[in-house]
Amino acid sequence: MGAGYTADVDRIRDRSKNIAEAVELCHALIPRFERASAAHAGWWGTEGEGDDFADQVGPQIREEEEKIKEALASITNAFTGLVDAVFAEAEQTRLPQMDALDSIQQATASGNGAKH
Repeated sequence: MGAGYTADVDRIRDRSKNIAEAVELCHALIPRFERASAAHAGWWGTEGEGDDFADQVGPQIREEEEKIKEALASITNAFTGLVDAVFAEAEQTRLPQMDALDSIQQATASGNGAKH
C-alpha cells in the first residue's frame, strides 16, 4: 500500500487555542493603553488658555494615541485572522477523514466492505 496522508486535527485545534490566548491578550491592550494614557492626560498643560506648548502638543498626542490604538487593533485583527485560519485548516482536514469514515460505514452496512 502506498504512502498515506495523516493529520492530527486535535493537535491543530490545540495550536489554535494557544494563538487564541494571544488574541485575548491583544484585546486587553487597547483598554490598558487607554487607561495608561488617561493617567497622563493634560501633563502638557491646559489647551485653549494661551499655553502655546499645550495648544501644539495636545493635538499631536491625541493623534499619536489614535495611531497606536489603530496599530493595536490591526495586530488584534491579524491574530484573530490567524486563529480563524488555523481552525478552518483543522476543519478542512477533518472533513475528508469524516467522509472516508462515512464511506467505510456505508460500504460495511451494505455488504460491499471487504471481509477478513
